[in-house]
Amino acid sequence: MLRSRKFEGSGDAERAFRNELQNLRKLSHRHLVKYVGSYTDPRVFAILLLPVADMDLKTFLSRAPFPQGELSSVREYFGCITAGIAYLHRSSIRHKDITPRNVLIKDNKIFVTDFGLSLDWSEVSKSKTDGPRGKVTRDYVAPEVWDESERGSASDMWPLGCIFLDMVTILKGRSLEEKLQFFESNGSNGRNPRENFDAYLLWMRELRKLEPGRDTKPLLWTEQLISMNIDERGTADELLFAITNCEDEEDGYMYHCLYCADDFGSEFPIMAAPIQAEFDDDDVDTVPGQGRLESLDRGLCQSVTRGDENNVVLWLKRWGRRADFSNEISGCKALHMAAGLGRTNIMKELIKHGFDVNNTIDERTPLHEATEGAHFEAIRLLLRQDADPNIVNHNRQTPLVWAVVAGYKDIVAQLLANGADFNIRGPSNQTLLHVAASHSHIDIVRLFLEQPGIDIGRRDNGGYTPLMVAVEVSSELVAELLLARSTDDEVQGMDEQLCFWQWIKATRT
Repeated sequence: MLRSRKFEGSGDAERAFRNELQNLRKLSHRHLVKYVGSYTDPRVFAILLLPVADMDLKTFLSRAPFPQGELSSVREYFGCITAGIAYLHRSSIRHKDITPRNVLIKDNKIFVTDFGLSLDWSEVSKSKTDGPRGKVTRDYVAPEVWDESERGSASDMWPLGCIFLDMVTILKGRSLEEKLQFFESNGSNGRNPRENFDAYLLWMRELRKLEPGRDTKPLLWTEQLISMNIDERGTADELLFAITNCEDEEDGYMYHCLYCADDFGSEFPIMAAPIQAEFDDDDVDTVPGQGRLESLDRGLCQSVTRGDENNVVLWLKRWGRRADFSNEISGCKALHMAAGLGRTNIMKELIKHGFDVNNTIDERTPLHEATEGAHFEAIRLLLRQDADPNIVNHNRQTPLVWAVVAGYKDIVAQLLANGADFNIRGPSNQTLLHVAASHSHIDIVRLFLEQPGIDIGRRDNGGYTPLMVAVEVSSELVAELLLARSTDDEVQGMDEQLCFWQWIKATRT
């Protein structure tokens, strides 16, 4: 991205532009544009910045209808923008023109830009100024800035709140055009909260009515920031801490990216269990704030249900701070849920953070869940992590039983290759060969017949062998296959089953 300016003899313009250059040179943050270089000619001073943005936040939010699949990005941007502003304030720099146009998006990542009017107060005795306001954006400027009253870093928080208002409007299913029309039709007819505070209050009331209980945290942050009382707005660091510690566990939403919380640092490493080298162990970290156990559990599980990988990692980081993390997760169903939904990437994160592949909840393991859902890749992942295929539930059912009943040939083969017991018996003393025969799963019967030690003559509590079961359900192909593998001794003594014996006579003649 190239920013340039013609000075045409204006000393003030040149000083402002050089001030931006000085600011950019000393700043480095993942959510700020990066200074690359600069050049001059007699009339132009230019700055080279990265990245080359795909669009700005205004363009991103103004799309109507807004793509539902990108709402997760909107949620993430609350923390990202705040993290950038908090870093500026920590660096003794006020932005002074925070608007959606000055928030850039590249590959779904946020970059705050345009510090041309920023104030560096690191060399002065106070962080507040007064006097002429300079260039500002009317719809986002704080009241005290517009009035040219005393202003400080809190004056950056008001426009941040106005951006939040745009974002939460989108989250609640309304468009920015609808918001503008509402403002122009209510209160004083002004188009922004500073000019029309009554319309702002009414609009917030409307937003609360939409899907109550969902995305309530951004509404609270917006209310705090858009306050006529400067002291009530708080600081950017306080807001960032609130965002990275919020527990919207009902939805499992997080409102920041994986890195925003790193601004605070942490002395508490996450307790990750050993994992095979196929998983990257990067970014195994933690974020501040432990949270209630119930909230952590619910938030993580909701994120798993939605398939939100980023939020899963964030919930895991937060939970990882708790001293009893490794014991607490034994009661969490997150891995079971991920396995049942076939979410292998999420499963990898959960396993990396210590979830036990053999943990039994309600007498079911993650392997039971993955098998019932017919998620082959999830099954393969669990088996590679030493999942035990022979753990039974209260009905003495192993994952192999589920696969045989459902006729999942490839899954049966995978389980058998990893040590699943094919001779396990059910409540009625049936073997899995009985089960496969009763469902006419000939390919699975073939798999069992290839196993060394298979007992094809075993009788269940009703006296039936797998061959007799196949005849009973009129599965001729399975019966022929079993009959061809049966010895005379295994067939002898069955003549009391008249229909069965008549069928055998007809087959053998």
